[in-house]
Amino acid sequence: FNAGSAVVVLSMTSPDEFRERMRNIGINTTGFEDDGRLKIVDWYSHKNERVVGVEEQGAVIKCSQDPANLSMAINKAVNTLAAAPTKRAVLEFISPALKGFTLETVYSLSRSVRGKLKKSGLTSMFLIDKEMHDVETLSSIQQVFGNVIDLEMVRENERVIKRVGVISLADTK
Repeated sequence: FNAGSAVVVLSMTSPDEFRERMRNIGINTTGFEDDGRLKIVDWYSHKNERVVGVEEQGAVIKCSQDPANLSMAINKAVNTLAAAPTKRAVLEFISPALKGFTLETVYSLSRSVRGKLKKSGLTSMFLIDKEMHDVETLSSIQQVFGNVIDLEMVRENERVIKRVGVISLADTK
């Protein structure tokens, strides 16, 4: 965060849980939120409370379950993000969206969001839980993205083994 700004899209954890996780690794998000360098799109809270359309509460932009409202919330976050030398986005909506909507809807949403982020100069990471989906669905949704990296952590006895697999890299030889 030091020289940059970020948009985080949450669908599997609340903003408060996200903040707590950040504190646990030594990052207090309050200052970043206060100066507009961190925007949190909350696509989680609609599961537990009534959220109508898109609602802004400080650095948090809550949205209802409707994918169109999620897209609008992401656009709002990107458009109100403070200028910075580096801008990033981490988005964790694809796996939950694939559980509630058609592949075509999620594909279109992902493509639209990716285009908006790229046009706005954000380096983006879209997270997908590959254990939640069949191979065909993963293959289809990965077509939206130019770069696909598979990160895996496996526990074998007392050891944690980390693996990085490069599935595809756009514009490389």
